[in-house]
Amino acid sequence: MEIAPGVHQLDTSRASNCFLVTGLEPTLIDTCVPRQGERIAAHLAELGLKLTDVRRIILTHDDVDHIGSAQELRRVVSMEVYLHEAGVPYALGQKRRKPFPKALFGGIYARRMRYGPPEPTLPLEDGQMLGDIQVIFTPGHSPGHVCLLYNGVLFAGDAFLTGDTFKMSPRLLTYDMPTARDSVRKLLGYDFHTAVSGHGSTATDAKAKLQELASRLEA
Repeated sequence: MEIAPGVHQLDTSRASNCFLVTGLEPTLIDTCVPRQGERIAAHLAELGLKLTDVRRIILTHDDVDHIGSAQELRRVVSMEVYLHEAGVPYALGQKRRKPFPKALFGGIYARRMRYGPPEPTLPLEDGQMLGDIQVIFTPGHSPGHVCLLYNGVLFAGDAFLTGDTFKMSPRLLTYDMPTARDSVRKLLGYDFHTAVSGHGSTATDAKAKLQELASRLEA
């Protein structure tokens, strides 16, 4: 489904969302839960693309419902995989995901990874440009969370949940809520008209909706 020019939401698992930016260099943003590689490839084919056409995968953070199929895709086709360095030890199981519900659900999903977590990964930095996609460091939901900006479309990951009304990710699934709120405020400094997230529907008039969320956080 094309949600903006050059931006497609791929119909994979209902557990989380996965996106394709065609742009200068075709880029996957997040890869959903484990074992979605074949479905992702099939949806690319519907768009006239092969996995070999995809230059890179950018992972917004280390949660298993976002990194789950990254290594599976890379086993089929060599491609760059990016993840902020603060999230790498959590992705690899070297640090335990916090809080506990995130660790519990992550452990359940991780056992289904066909080829394990993505390794190695390339680092992400605040302000970095990957093709025509801008990286915005937004820690809080997880230590290494990033959002991405492309042509007026904000890819929020789990920094907040999109829909008719924007909401914060649940506290029980958020590593550091005060920092997550600061990251929402930081995003108001960027220009965008549309926002998508890992869990929620595409939102237009997104800047105003994010301002409403930020105002509620101050109340």
